[in-house]
Amino acid sequence: GRMVEAASVTVNLAATTESTIGSQVDVAAVAHWLRSSSRMIPPWRQFSMRVMPPRCVFCGQSGDLGWVDLCLDCLEALPWNDRKNESMHPDMEVFGSPSVLVPLRYAPPVDTALRDLKFHGELAPARVLGAVLAAVAALSGPLPDLLVPVPLHIERLHDRGFNQAAHLAR
Repeated sequence: GRMVEAASVTVNLAATTESTIGSQVDVAAVAHWLRSSSRMIPPWRQFSMRVMPPRCVFCGQSGDLGWVDLCLDCLEALPWNDRKNESMHPDMEVFGSPSVLVPLRYAPPVDTALRDLKFHGELAPARVLGAVLAAVAALSGPLPDLLVPVPLHIERLHDRGFNQAAHLAR
């Protein structure tokens, strides 16, 4: 799944267009947050950015959002979820009606990036989508104290070699 539990917040990176639960996203504020967070990265990472500048994972152009491999044009073109909280999934009642954050729809290029991560071991989309998710979460209220990625069954982890939810949460 694409769900990540975090304290009393459930985060779903991308939902299908029919079952979207989320709120409108201020893309300019997300871009500002991403650029601002670059000031907090360690000096060794800043040096590595000079040697190997960020490149957008979607278009290959220079990344212009600080440390994240994403450009402003592709950030703006992401399939942002623009629906208000319309309904809660029936299973959500089990969790005591947690807040649900769904910033993106499961549509190109997000769907392709998630499949590349999950089935082909491409980790760059996890860093980018995780950063976008962190920005939206930070702009929506206080960040949770802890993210706990959903564990994979031991056989699936052995076959795949990594847990994609852990890379998104990281």
